[in-house]
Amino acid sequence: MSEIKSKIEKYFGGSSQYPLLLVLSLEDYKNTLDLFSSTPKIKVSDYCVGEDKEPDLTRLMHDVKETVGNHLLIGLGDYLAGKDNAEAGRLLSPFKDMELKNECHIAVLLTGHMYPLVSGFAKDVRVRNRVFLPKSVPYTPPINNNSFVYGIKAYLESCEKGESAGNVKSARKISGTTVINPESAFQELKHLYPNEFNRLFESSGSNDDWGTLLTALNKEKNKAYKIQFMNAKREKEKKSWIYYDHKYSQANITDHLAHNL
Repeated sequence: MSEIKSKIEKYFGGSSQYPLLLVLSLEDYKNTLDLFSSTPKIKVSDYCVGEDKEPDLTRLMHDVKETVGNHLLIGLGDYLAGKDNAEAGRLLSPFKDMELKNECHIAVLLTGHMYPLVSGFAKDVRVRNRVFLPKSVPYTPPINNNSFVYGIKAYLESCEKGESAGNVKSARKISGTTVINPESAFQELKHLYPNEFNRLFESSGSNDDWGTLLTALNKEKNKAYKIQFMNAKREKEKKSWIYYDHKYSQANITDHLAHNL
């Protein structure tokens, strides 16, 4: 860790006009954030053009070029981890060659996923001093927490803190996480209440029905309400009503649903 700290401090105090790319393990990433907690951050999540829209890298690059002073750029490696190697390389390459303003230094903290790309950059003697690589490929632990976030913006925000979310409701490809289709309210219910909904079938209701139930469970847990479900069975449509009250615990949602469907 002292080597990383020394590398960044030397870079910040030097005359280089290019960004410094650092590939870090998760532990070193967190430690670097702590050591440089007072250093201003440029967050890739701030450039997402919507809650589940990808970041605008053109605007990010423009702002980086116009930045003055020492900064850490975070979130870029986590975003690029969802791309194939060719695309990730195309998007990362401009940052290694970007000429910064005088008295500006940008240290780009990258995840272990970026090791192959950055080690390829380092083969160019002109770039070698702008890169920091660990002695071996950093171990990327599987994300096994139950945290749940909505959209790639929220996912990147968690990564930028060193706390990757294990489950993301997103239409985007995200590496190492469980991605839940935002068009499927039933899949989200199944994630939130696995014991209850693993015994049910998505075909028991329309997506609008499941969406209504999801909204009610999320926002009105302390109020009684009823939701109409349409269940087509043997070509005969049947109307079913589900009642849920605060007196019901999560444990008996299943029995209640199964009884009414």
